[in-house]
Amino acid sequence: MSSPVTTTKKIHPFTVTSPDEDVQKERSNGSWYNGEYIKYSGLSWFFATLFTVGTLAGGALVALPSAMVMSGIFPGILLTLIFGILFCYASVCMGKSWCILQKQWKEYENFCRNPFSEMAFRAGGKRFRSFTVVIFYINQFGTSIVFLLLASKNLWSLLKVFYLVNIPFCYVILILGLLSLLCLFLKSPADFWGIALCAMLSTAFVAALLIVGSEMDYAQCEAHRELPKVSYTNVFLSVGIISYAYGGGASLANVQHDMKRPSEFTFASIIGFIIIILFYIPVELVTYYTYGDSLRHSVLDSIQTLYIQNIVNLCIGIHCMMAFIINLNPLTLQIEEVINIPNKFGIKRVLLRTTVLIAIIICALAVPTFGPIMHLLGGSTMMLTSLLIPIYMYTALKARQKLIKKDSKYSNETPTFLQTLKNSSFKNNVIFGGIMIIGIISMILITISSIKALLTTHYAPPCFISLFNKEPTSENYLAHTNCCGHYQNISVHTYRTSFCSTPQLDFYNNSIF
Repeated sequence: MSSPVTTTKKIHPFTVTSPDEDVQKERSNGSWYNGEYIKYSGLSWFFATLFTVGTLAGGALVALPSAMVMSGIFPGILLTLIFGILFCYASVCMGKSWCILQKQWKEYENFCRNPFSEMAFRAGGKRFRSFTVVIFYINQFGTSIVFLLLASKNLWSLLKVFYLVNIPFCYVILILGLLSLLCLFLKSPADFWGIALCAMLSTAFVAALLIVGSEMDYAQCEAHRELPKVSYTNVFLSVGIISYAYGGGASLANVQHDMKRPSEFTFASIIGFIIIILFYIPVELVTYYTYGDSLRHSVLDSIQTLYIQNIVNLCIGIHCMMAFIINLNPLTLQIEEVINIPNKFGIKRVLLRTTVLIAIIICALAVPTFGPIMHLLGGSTMMLTSLLIPIYMYTALKARQKLIKKDSKYSNETPTFLQTLKNSSFKNNVIFGGIMIIGIISMILITISSIKALLTTHYAPPCFISLFNKEPTSENYLAHTNCCGHYQNISVHTYRTSFCSTPQLDFYNNSIF
């Protein structure tokens, strides 16, 4: 009688198992080693850094120079550094929060479509999760609108430069939005690491070209440069842009979830934010001293060397479409989780993601100016999802660990706000309280300023109105460059007469406070 055939189960080298754990291990995507959860496969810290830079930098890079003009050179640099450090700290807090969840709840070792909201649930309960999810939806939705508008604007500028076609801007929004549909059906960040790589490389290339292009314009433009008076309103608006430039960290929770070693997200965040700051500050300085108050929403329109302007427009356009896809993924995954859509490609996923995209296109057509939306998001939802909420989640989860050591009954409870403060160290409470006070006050003032600017100074009519207005084509409909000088009429090169766009001399005349 032959002996029964035995099979040897292949165990991951970092796995320590017992026979009782075999079934449980089959369901896991990784194993524990020295207190750290390690997946069998996933993104490295290097690719997580790419996602950090590719997601956060790029779109706001073109708007930061105007923030510098609004606040002044020294306050602008200081704000850029301070908020970079604060948002980096919040990103690190979010990463550590996810590691706490994986240690205390085994279900988070496997695929999770909404890690950010799960952290909120474990830190503050169902109500806090509901609040976080709503803010997250609004933030990702609004940010997607900004990316679509910015990409459309860059494509529109290229069409005008090359005389390709006199197509209304609103049509460009519609066409580009629909063309992005196919890329929205990818599952998770691990499926489009190549997009993150392209996004980061394009950002680095753009930063270098912006510096070169500004230097080429410096000799002619600097002599005519003027600066607006610094007002409280403009300072708050500049903080909104800077917050937007560092915001979007909530979507990185999905990136950490897909990492082979989630604990390395801390390192990836720090390196990513250092790279972003090194992109931002040189561009801010050079463009500030070259263009002054002739800068508007996008510095791209101020670059007067056409081949540089065209290359930068193309790179930023590509980056924004890449970031648009990366940014939408966490939003659609969350919605799919809420309405129980299977985690695979199918008709339900197609219908949902198509519906979300159509809603974004409609909103972009309703408010076809990205600058005011950027101010508003930076001062409201970005401040919440990328700064205040992650720091609170980490503080609450750490306090919960301390409570469990005192009494095991807290293992199934979430700490209240007072319990969080009582069970945190004095140092942590000072940091937590300081950031919360600064963040909440800034958020209120920026939001008020942004709404005022959106409805008055920088208001643009919805596409639904402009598309039906049969206005005659103006002489400079092909104009694509904001010429330098206080009156925005200084051209560095001799191009066609329609080179300079219509001046907007009241761009910095924002006075609320």
